[in-house]
Amino acid sequence: MAPSMDAGMSPSSSTSAPVVDSKRLRRRFVDRERAREDRKRHHLHLDYLRGKIAELTQQLAANTTQLPWKDVAFALADATVETRRTNESLQARIEHNQRLLHVLGMYIQSCPSIMHANVRENCGLLTALSWQDHALLGQGDARAASYTWLTERLRHNIDAAISQCPNAPASAADVICHLDDHALYVVVRKHLYAPCSLVHCTNVVEDAYMATYRKFPRMDAELLYKTLGPDVEHVDFGTQQSIYRTYHVSPMRSVIVNCALSFDAQLPSYNRKPYGVQGWVAVDQVNAHACRILDLRVVRYALPTTADGFAELLRCPVDDILVMDDATRLDTFVQKKQREYDSVELGRQTRIFEALHRRARTG
Repeated sequence: MAPSMDAGMSPSSSTSAPVVDSKRLRRRFVDRERAREDRKRHHLHLDYLRGKIAELTQQLAANTTQLPWKDVAFALADATVETRRTNESLQARIEHNQRLLHVLGMYIQSCPSIMHANVRENCGLLTALSWQDHALLGQGDARAASYTWLTERLRHNIDAAISQCPNAPASAADVICHLDDHALYVVVRKHLYAPCSLVHCTNVVEDAYMATYRKFPRMDAELLYKTLGPDVEHVDFGTQQSIYRTYHVSPMRSVIVNCALSFDAQLPSYNRKPYGVQGWVAVDQVNAHACRILDLRVVRYALPTTADGFAELLRCPVDDILVMDDATRLDTFVQKKQREYDSVELGRQTRIFEALHRRARTG
């Protein structure tokens, strides 16, 4: 008789037991490997932190360790000696430059003004004050070419013009009235120093010269903008017309020229042949924060030949002119123009200085 099987066991349960044990073994093995890797990483982190602590401890000790007071004293003494030597060297250079500037200043001031000896002979620019050099001719493209010629001629003469200016800056303009060749020549010369950049200085000069002209109408605005750009204007003062043009010659120089017209082909009734004006302003950048302004203007008045002509120029009754001899008339005319230009230049220079001070305050 075969032995009987236990009622609680079955063939299927007896075969699955080895499979379960195998899974448990694999899981236990994986857990052990994972724990081993974790311990390994933990030890590596601890080693890194111990090394970092040691490094920071050394750095802290090096930074907090005080130098011996003798070493500090010697270092300060050496620095003091070096600073004293530097100061003495700089002071010597300052004194040398001051002596040099004093000598050069005395030399410049002692140089004779080339204008005062004989205005017409020494200033070749005056010979260009002819009718043709102040006449605006043509129509359309020919008129644009005339604008170009009038202003380009002045620009190319800029070096000859500024060579007539004073050698040193001055707080007042130099106004010279000179009678020669049946005409009165008024020469205005200026040399200014402006503590600002080239762009700001050019804008200040333009504003100072154009401040009194803003209210007057412009002529040929569209033609000038199309052919010559935005830096040229033809101003109609009613009794006088003038052309103004700004040239940005280089990053270190701007040039402003002006020319009073004696004839305009589009306005046959306009005729100022006895009168001529040409002017130059050169703005040169000396350094990043300073500019030099050189200004020369030459005005020519043809002398009248009648008492009525003198009365019109002097703005006085003809009877007052009739009682004057020729010498008195000329002296009165010269003195009047001298006072007029002195006043005009004083006002213009005041506007320039005020604008420069405002610019300096606002940065």
